[in-house]
Amino acid sequence: MPEVMAEGLDKSFPPKIGTSVAQSVDFGLAGASLTENADQVEPPEIKKSRWYLLSSSFPHAIGVAGIKFIFNGDEMKIRRCVWGILLLICLSAMVYQTGNQCVRYAMKPVNTLLDVEYVDLLDFPSVVLCNYNAYRKSYIEDNEAEFAILLKHLTNRTSRRHQDIDATFYDGNLKYTNLTELRLNAAHQLDTIV
Repeated sequence: MPEVMAEGLDKSFPPKIGTSVAQSVDFGLAGASLTENADQVEPPEIKKSRWYLLSSSFPHAIGVAGIKFIFNGDEMKIRRCVWGILLLICLSAMVYQTGNQCVRYAMKPVNTLLDVEYVDLLDFPSVVLCNYNAYRKSYIEDNEAEFAILLKHLTNRTSRRHQDIDATFYDGNLKYTNLTELRLNAAHQLDTIV
């Protein structure tokens, strides 16, 4: 086979710089005779198993940097041994930490135990009623003018200047001494709720 292929090649194979492969290879009749007699000239190809091909390409396909150095036969033996030792150390640390965390998880209880005790008499404030309305409707209806003035000043001042609200400004407009007293009196009273 080497003699047959040598006939079709130029003497300067591999091609020199500046020449193309097509110039150095004769694609004439010699090339045609090679393709016709290809079954007779080529040696039988050794079929490799699928598992061998997968296992030989696997180390180069992984993203872990050291694995390709361990399984590559072209690397120096010292480099392969160092990478192998490092891989074994990291693998053993991973197995140890995984096992340790599994043991710690198994030692902790998974279920929560609850004891329910029913009591006949509840001490106050065991039950709390929440009302989203900050002010009583009856109080607002009785003092509608005060709340209208309050809301008017609140909306005008905050929408124009985007400043903090000074509650002392409203004290002069209200019949109560301050805004806190108005809010406490307008809020829901505990006696009327319970």
